[in-house]
Amino acid sequence: MAYIIKRSDSSILTVIEDRVIDQDTLPLALVGRGAINYGTAFATNFVRLFENFAAAEPPVNPMVGSLWYKTDYDVPKLKIYDGNIWKSVDGDPTPVNVPLTVVARDAMGNFQANNITANLAGIAD
Repeated sequence: MAYIIKRSDSSILTVIEDRVIDQDTLPLALVGRGAINYGTAFATNFVRLFENFAAAEPPVNPMVGSLWYKTDYDVPKLKIYDGNIWKSVDGDPTPVNVPLTVVARDAMGNFQANNITANLAGIAD
């Protein structure tokens, strides 16, 4: 008898047939009843969950709310999947234009204002 796997909202994610280990639906293995050598799949699942999929590349087949510990930066980032893209939990830096007025005074005491615009960009991926 197949297992019906449901999401937290009770919608059906997939059906796992007997003696099957599904590694295509999620980044974790879903083990059907009577699957041979299921121990490796369970052990791997626990390691992946424990390390939050720590890797340079994101896990395949993520679900909304999936966590990924991105390791290819000097400072690794924890990201969460929103259904479309991976977002940093500390926010993704975005470029900001900051206007700055520089006031110069000549030898006669006259003032002249000039505008400078600086583009401050964080590390974006």
